[in-house]
Amino acid sequence: MVAAYDADERDGFVFTLNGFITLFSLMKRAYSPKDWQLRNPSAPIFFIAGADDPCIISHKKFNEAVDFMRARGYQDVVSKLYPKMRHEILNEHGKLEVWSDILGWIEAHSAQ
Repeated sequence: MVAAYDADERDGFVFTLNGFITLFSLMKRAYSPKDWQLRNPSAPIFFIAGADDPCIISHKKFNEAVDFMRARGYQDVVSKLYPKMRHEILNEHGKLEVWSDILGWIEAHSAQ
C-alpha cells in the first residue's frame, strides 16, 4: 500500500502551516466538553484504530477519547485497538479482521 501511495502522482503535496493549525484546532475542539451537545445518546459508537497509529498519541489517550464519549452520555460505546497496525487499518495486513469486526458491529446494531 505504501509503494502504491508513493507511486501516485497526486502524492507529495506539502501540508501548510495553516493546514496544521486548522487540524490541531479541530482536534482540540473535538474533545472539548464545552463544544459538545448530546443529541442522540442511543447512537452506537465503534472506536477503532491501529495500536501503533501515531495519531492516537497513546493507548491511554485512545481510551480517554472513548471514555469522553461515555462521559458525554453516549450509552453504547465500544472500542478496539488492532495490534501491529498503524493508521491504514482498512488496508494493512490483518484488514480482513477489521472488515469482519466492522461488519459484525453493523449487523449487530442493524438488528436492534
